[in-house]
Amino acid sequence: MKQDYGLQSRDSLVKYLDKKLITVQQIQGTKKTDLYGRMLVNVWSPLHYNRLDVLLVSSGTVWYDDANGNYPSSQIAQDMAQSQRKGLFKCEDSGTPALRPRLYRKMKAFEKIRYKQDCW
Repeated sequence: MKQDYGLQSRDSLVKYLDKKLITVQQIQGTKKTDLYGRMLVNVWSPLHYNRLDVLLVSSGTVWYDDANGNYPSSQIAQDMAQSQRKGLFKCEDSGTPALRPRLYRKMKAFEKIRYKQDCW
């Protein structure tokens, strides 16, 4: 939430979820939790006939970050959002392009302040 574009990301998620019908499905397979112990699920939007993560990634609202590459459709959606400079990728040509959340979390406080994007 503290990273640039964090509030816009949250607001987009709320917009998609607010008073809408969704389907939540636990992910099957060996890995059922993320590295923080949270349950992994797919959230489907029957209105859009797609997973919610793909909708958010394609709008440039959130990052797709899966080292295992389990969801190629999400990676394709992110590549398109980046090439079209949507959402958090609109600053790609600036001196401070969007930074993957995992890299941002590893930064020290003074580095985060210095990294602040100013093209929003």
